[in-house]
Amino acid sequence: MIETLKTLPANLNSEEIKAAKKDDIQKLIKVVHNAIKGASFDKTQLSEILVSYELEILNICLKSQYMEKRIFAIQTLVEKVSEAERNQEDYETLKKGSSDPNVQPSNWLTSDNFILWLEKQGIAQVLLGESSHSELLRRSSPLFRFMFRKKKLDMKKIDEICKLAIEKH
Repeated sequence: MIETLKTLPANLNSEEIKAAKKDDIQKLIKVVHNAIKGASFDKTQLSEILVSYELEILNICLKSQYMEKRIFAIQTLVEKVSEAERNQEDYETLKKGSSDPNVQPSNWLTSDNFILWLEKQGIAQVLLGESSHSELLRRSSPLFRFMFRKKKLDMKKIDEICKLAIEKH
């Protein structure tokens, strides 16, 4: 069931992506949540499934040909930076106060997991690649700062960002 759910976003066609609104995506996440909440998952597993599903939809939007969807994806990913950092802090506090060495975060979207996802999906390459756009780069600055703080963005990449921004204008 979980593997089927994970593949659903990939089956969205171009017209479905174009027609989707933020509310539609949030409703879809709720439908998935309701579909799996009766299953035997702990809170972290449930969070991972739901967040992964949402991130996959955002990844598809970011790679779409529609600027509106790409901007929506960037805005939402930027919001996820703050959420991931808060969740990471909560998890670190939980680890400090627990005698259990295997303690898990209650929300899967921690800074560590988010940065791994950004790397795995090649989000920096998408933003800096052929389909780069100055508006996307401008809106992506919090995402790039997050990647830099996590040491996943070096000076070479920053130079690329600057060159692309200058060339686009």
